[in-house]
Amino acid sequence: MNINDALTALTAATNPVRAARASTVAVTGLKLATFDGTIVEASAFTGENGKYATRISFMPRRTVNCTCPDATQRKVPCKHTAALANAVAALVS
Repeated sequence: MNINDALTALTAATNPVRAARASTVAVTGLKLATFDGTIVEASAFTGENGKYATRISFMPRRTVNCTCPDATQRKVPCKHTAALANAVAALVS
C-alpha cells in the first residue's frame, strides 16, 4: 500500500463528523520520517496551542496515535489524526 492509499484509508475510517472537523484543526511542528525515500511516519502537535501529540506510522503497518480523549478513551480515529493525514497528503500530492 502506498502512502496515498494509506492516507485515503485512514480518512475513510474516520467518523464523517470528525473528518469534517479536521479542517479546523491546527497542525504544527510536522515531522516526516523517511526510509529509502518513502515516508514511514508523520508526527505533529495538533489542536489549539499544539495540545495533542499525534502520530501516524505507515510501516511496517499503519498505526495512529493521539493523546486526545477521543483517541485515548474511545479508541477511535480522531479529528487530529485526520488533520495530520490531510497535512501529509497535501505535501505528497
